[in-house]
Amino acid sequence: MKTWFIFHVLFTVVLSCIGQDNCSLRHDANWIWSGVDTSNLNEISLQIHFDSGNTSQINTVYRQLWIGDQNTTVSDSSGQLQFYSNGCQIHNANNTLMPNGDSLNFGNIFQTECVGERAAYIGSQGMFTIPVPYNKSSYFIFHKRITYLLQPSFHLVVDAILLTEVSKISGVDSFEVVRKNVPVVLDTNIVSSNFSATRHADGQRWWVLSPDAYGNGYFIILIDSLGVEDVSIQFIGNATSPRNDAGQGKFSPDGSKFAMFHSKSGVFLFDFDRNTGTLSNYHTFGPIDSSVIIGGCEFSPSGQFLYINNFTELYQYDLMANDVASSEILIDTFEIFNSPFPTQFFHMERTPNGQIFMNSPNGVNVLHVIKNPDEGGKNCNFVQRDIILPVYIDFTMPHFPNYRLGALDDKPCDTTVSTLQPSIDTASVKVYPNPTHDYVFVEIPNNAGRQWTWFLTDMTGRTVRDGILAAGVERISLSGLSGLYILWIADSKGGVDRQKIVVH
Repeated sequence: MKTWFIFHVLFTVVLSCIGQDNCSLRHDANWIWSGVDTSNLNEISLQIHFDSGNTSQINTVYRQLWIGDQNTTVSDSSGQLQFYSNGCQIHNANNTLMPNGDSLNFGNIFQTECVGERAAYIGSQGMFTIPVPYNKSSYFIFHKRITYLLQPSFHLVVDAILLTEVSKISGVDSFEVVRKNVPVVLDTNIVSSNFSATRHADGQRWWVLSPDAYGNGYFIILIDSLGVEDVSIQFIGNATSPRNDAGQGKFSPDGSKFAMFHSKSGVFLFDFDRNTGTLSNYHTFGPIDSSVIIGGCEFSPSGQFLYINNFTELYQYDLMANDVASSEILIDTFEIFNSPFPTQFFHMERTPNGQIFMNSPNGVNVLHVIKNPDEGGKNCNFVQRDIILPVYIDFTMPHFPNYRLGALDDKPCDTTVSTLQPSIDTASVKVYPNPTHDYVFVEIPNNAGRQWTWFLTDMTGRTVRDGILAAGVERISLSGLSGLYILWIADSKGGVDRQKIVVH
């Protein structure tokens, strides 16, 4: 009883400290596109790196993997590129195929879109990555599988939300896929876009949300350290347009609101409860144009303003106004240009340094930028063709959840990237042998002033063993156990390590 009491107190302290470190996370520091070099039309990859201040760097490098509509790029907490995916394969930062990283979204669309030159999966804002809760070396990738149906006539639908887990290879600076294409939701009424996530009120777990395609349902998925903890569907508001696939849906930076926009449906705005994972206070407003098949949507860094765009217009709404719909301001209309092809407005994404980028369809070498999105009206300083790129990029836009969001009661982070460092590096903890039979050794670094605890859970999350650790090497008995377990190791200053243990 005493052991468990000490562990409970220490682990509670650990959880309260972890959320405060989220402000330093830079998992969104690198954005990758594919395209062709503007000088010689050779295929090339464009990478924008956001540093820990307010600047960004644009680089080009050849990458074999073509990045298309469905994509994700992941950096570590310090902003170093780790891996990226085009919905067909996952490649490590060294631009090689990740072990077991092939055949994502396998199905009939994979067999047509993921072969040949410029192979890439379809479906904008249909993929993103989150760090595994309480784990600094593993990530969950969520992605939507698209299939074609022949009845009553040929048409495309999303038939699954899938989960793929990647984990760092011990002793090697690269990752491997440990499980892939795990079904989370199987349903043919899922919108291929508007796919996003926000942290749970505890600052560690995640809520994943996706609208359905034909009604007013929203799939809401709770993610814990082992994967899917719960899946539910909530019905609220008006039905979405069946053509909502080219729209965007986003959580506000603090996770308190969810908004999505498509020109055929207008803006859908909700409050979101990070404790319960429920939507409420539905509002709809904004321009509707049944002839337009896209919609861009993004919140300002403070969450006060919501921006939406169709092909030719950019609007701003003040979410602090008594009447949000009446606060509508037309920020700008599209200035016709060719670069080199005719183009228009497309999708938006908030950058780590507090701006909002907008891309264009049809492959161009420019990005439009809202430079001061927390300013009202024209003071937001929207500049068309603000960034001239050395590459004609494919018309894709990466999507990143707000990794820097902490627990509900934490002090908000600055709207730009913090340079705080994590409180402890738990990578120095060693556990061996693994797989094992009756025991494991845990090697703890000699960190003065820290108390270490451990507990072992089975794959249902049930705790089967726990105890206290001292610096040095300690033996943990696993007698009487068999199967796959998770060994958690925590210290009193905010470090948590999770390792899978196979007991024969």
